[in-house]
Amino acid sequence: MSALGILDLNDDCLYYLLSQLTDEEQLSFTQVCQRFRQLFVARHGYKLREFTLHTRSTRQELIALSICCEQVQQLTIDLDNSNALHTVAHSSNCCLNCFTVLCATLQRMWQLQRLVVQQLHFMTTPVPQPFEKILAAVRHLPHLQQLKLKATNEWTCNNVQHLQHLEQLQLHIQHNIEADILIKCCKASSRLRILDLGYGCVQRQLVNIVPHCAQLEILRFGMTAEATDYAKLAKLPKLRQLSHCGIRRSGCFVPLLQALVAPQQLQLLEIDGGSLNMEETLQLVRLRSLQQLKCFFSNAGCVAMLAHLKHLQQLSFWMTCQEDITQELLAVVAGCRQLQVLRVAVARLSKYFLADVVQVREQQQQPLQLELPQAAALEKHTSPLLTCLPFKAESWKISAIQSA
Repeated sequence: MSALGILDLNDDCLYYLLSQLTDEEQLSFTQVCQRFRQLFVARHGYKLREFTLHTRSTRQELIALSICCEQVQQLTIDLDNSNALHTVAHSSNCCLNCFTVLCATLQRMWQLQRLVVQQLHFMTTPVPQPFEKILAAVRHLPHLQQLKLKATNEWTCNNVQHLQHLEQLQLHIQHNIEADILIKCCKASSRLRILDLGYGCVQRQLVNIVPHCAQLEILRFGMTAEATDYAKLAKLPKLRQLSHCGIRRSGCFVPLLQALVAPQQLQLLEIDGGSLNMEETLQLVRLRSLQQLKCFFSNAGCVAMLAHLKHLQQLSFWMTCQEDITQELLAVVAGCRQLQVLRVAVARLSKYFLADVVQVREQQQQPLQLELPQAAALEKHTSPLLTCLPFKAESWKISAIQSA
């Protein structure tokens, strides 16, 4: 009878032996045979389902990532910290370029659902077109639904058009994307629900994606265009949330807002840059389905009209004039009974405003969270229905991203 070897032990015994090894020894353990590798993956793979590759990543973590790559579901690659990539190549005893090793690992991440690639600081890299190489490596992954690219350098990302399963796409890159590339991307990813584009990422040709985005629900973008170009975006059949950032011409959203009235399906509207004038506000308050609004207003009359938005739940605005809007804002609080959060970044208010809001809300028996400029927020109140906080800059970034 032949003597028993370690491979004759059952999995429980091998798991116990694995637990007695150091991190370095466990990595050597995986190189013995396929069974030992599978045991390591079963024991540690869950820890790497969400992984960020950056300069603080340890050697052991990076080797474990390569071993357990098929378990990774969410991955962030920080290209600003290339030391980690060199560690991967060195610790894998691989003579290939470190970036090639990374791309080979990406190709085996069959469960990858969300990928973030960012390069937020100017740097010099020996790797040409890093975004293109990464996108080429993941183009065949069947479960990749979310892609986020952020860059300050002018890297291209044309290979995004080859991804076929995207439901969420965020492109915040300095280099302008060619309109035909974005159109091909939308054609390939027929299930695209969220499209987030940085300011100037795509210019007027953005409207050409409309026929290919039948499932698009959330659109965030920034571009300076003619009023007729904006209006065409209203033809997106399932649009629920619309956000615009950056420079625009005064009054240019009138046709867009007017075109959005007929479907009555828009729930969130953000116009971050450029005050809404009276004509735009007249069209805006016809959007009775609106639940969240964030914008700038040019006069008190615009604020008063918001009381017509009966389904409004969150309101964030910034006054660009010095008019006292106390009475107008009280009318909004009284008229919008479903209002839960009111953020006022900059506005002139009476010293009695807080007390008046308490009185209105006590009559309605409806709770409200107020975020006001520092002085107004420090006023005392006794109503349990009112939460009053000083306005903070980060709260100006309303919860569109959370909704996504």
